[in-house]
Amino acid sequence: MTLGRSLLMLSALALLAGDPTDPISVTFPFKLTDGHGYRWDIGPNGGIGDGSNDAYDGGVILRLNGVSFPNQTTGRLVGGREVILGPVEMASIQVTRRIFIPEKEGYARFIEELENTTERTVRVQLSVISQLGGRIGTLQTSQPNESEGTGIIAFVTDDGDPSGSDPAILHVLGARGGPLTPTIEGRLGERVIRYTFEEIVIPSNRKVLFIHAEAQRKSAAEAIAEMERFEFHDLVADLKPAAAVDFLNFRVPYHLPHDVDVPREADRDVLTLRDGDAIYGEAQNPIYSALTDFGPREIPGEHLVAIVGNDRLGRSRLYLKSGEVYRARMPDFVLEFHLPSGHSLEIPGDRIASVGFRKREGETRGFELTGQVATLLSGDRLVGAILDEHLSLRTMYGKIVLPTARIARLQRTREDPGFYRVVLRDGSVLRGLLEEETVGFRASDGREVSIRSDLIFDLCLADSELRGDGPRVVLVTGDDFVGRIADAAITIETPFARIELIPSQIRRLEAIEGSHGEFRAVLWDETTVSGEIRNEKISIQLRAGEKFSIQAPLLSEVTNPYPELPDPIRTRVEHLISELGAPDFERREAAERDLIQLGRPAIGLLLGVSDSGDPEVRQRVQRILEVIS
Repeated sequence: MTLGRSLLMLSALALLAGDPTDPISVTFPFKLTDGHGYRWDIGPNGGIGDGSNDAYDGGVILRLNGVSFPNQTTGRLVGGREVILGPVEMASIQVTRRIFIPEKEGYARFIEELENTTERTVRVQLSVISQLGGRIGTLQTSQPNESEGTGIIAFVTDDGDPSGSDPAILHVLGARGGPLTPTIEGRLGERVIRYTFEEIVIPSNRKVLFIHAEAQRKSAAEAIAEMERFEFHDLVADLKPAAAVDFLNFRVPYHLPHDVDVPREADRDVLTLRDGDAIYGEAQNPIYSALTDFGPREIPGEHLVAIVGNDRLGRSRLYLKSGEVYRARMPDFVLEFHLPSGHSLEIPGDRIASVGFRKREGETRGFELTGQVATLLSGDRLVGAILDEHLSLRTMYGKIVLPTARIARLQRTREDPGFYRVVLRDGSVLRGLLEEETVGFRASDGREVSIRSDLIFDLCLADSELRGDGPRVVLVTGDDFVGRIADAAITIETPFARIELIPSQIRRLEAIEGSHGEFRAVLWDETTVSGEIRNEKISIQLRAGEKFSIQAPLLSEVTNPYPELPDPIRTRVEHLISELGAPDFERREAAERDLIQLGRPAIGLLLGVSDSGDPEVRQRVQRILEVIS
């Protein structure tokens, strides 16, 4: 088992709740009842038999490339609420189904784990098919958020018979704007509904996750109402926070826009109550006491932009003028609110939907975040400065210690659970597991806090520099380095000889698709050489300064638009360039003709004199570059 595959398996399994450490064996059909009293009879293929009152006649059947998930003799019950089937091999990958029925909520959640344990990329089509208990009389799909086009992809089916007892069904498939979106097939009068993800690409030794859900309701109206208020958070309440963004059919569920989505005005505060009433006036509290995940805070009223009311766990979200956002409990909070009529109100916090504080003078749309920004999966956003001088990244080619002064951004990836995408200030991109359990951060008020690494969604430390058109090294992992090969030579075994190539003189080196470890090198003069690389390891020198080694088979492509020239050729080009400023017109003309004839190999040296102080030299260099570029 490769290191990359081991890391992926460990991180993915650790993120999902109820890892099968002490599972109980169960036989099928296995029945569980959700928090709304609806029955889910799980069959040997992970599908639903009848549901409640014949809602299904065999529902939520998983198919890959048209083949159904095979029946299993037994499954594993974890935590009393989640049934796990598999893994089983289908379409050259390992497939596991996890069906979770919550005790207090009214839905069934399905997580499909697809793991490619082979040494090649696998592409599959994933479908979920349900035979319904009655013919479809109602078919209504969800609508996107009007302002942003976001929201869930879902639809409701019902037999349309108000006198019948068959429940209506809400089918939740994904999120609008997510990495993958399904096609939906189903018509009024039919009994079969199908949704399909046409092509899922699973790289070698990788695992991808899909999540979807079903909810039974008494009527189509109730199911549609549930669809309109359904949120991604409902599906992941029992999962560890870091798992919430690792599904290919859902985009990041925590939406932290720079603009606060609550009513605000220029000359008065706006108080919105949970019953929908809006009250205008002035909030009088000088200090707001909040218990955040990073300890208690006393926030002056003039520092607040908005307070958004309680969630299911009694937490509010506080937006600060600094651009920070805190999820916090506010015990015994009472808002003192002064009305223009002269009356004062005392409003308990549990009755408040939101408070939009008046806009500050000169305020523009959105926050102007000054400093480094840490956005967390919990929804918190901190503005300030990172305290750690280094961060350690465990990659497929070893541990790399990166000075934080050279990191521009660190983001969680959607395709690999627990992995981070790191962008360096020189534009290099690499992926790996963050080894630090916590990251130190100084918030805008000067407090030093410790952030759990598995809660970090985005850590923005600086803007990355433009890549330019310098040397680059790309790996099969997708890592993309701004830098060069630092070895003295690359040895290529061709069918006729073993050749030593100087890396700085290679224009392009790329893996030959469909071959077994063969590469094609294009040299400075467009000569091509093909064969196997005999170097066991390749050293990479980043422009940012770091140097490390990788296994040669990890190379995908090396590019250098302006390779170095052999000494005799370089001497000739330098002489011709000097002749562009010669006192004799014919010599200048001849030098320009010869440089054009020499072509692309001269570009690198010509660029070095493109800003010459001699106007005629600049003009001739520009003409030459236009012809040969």
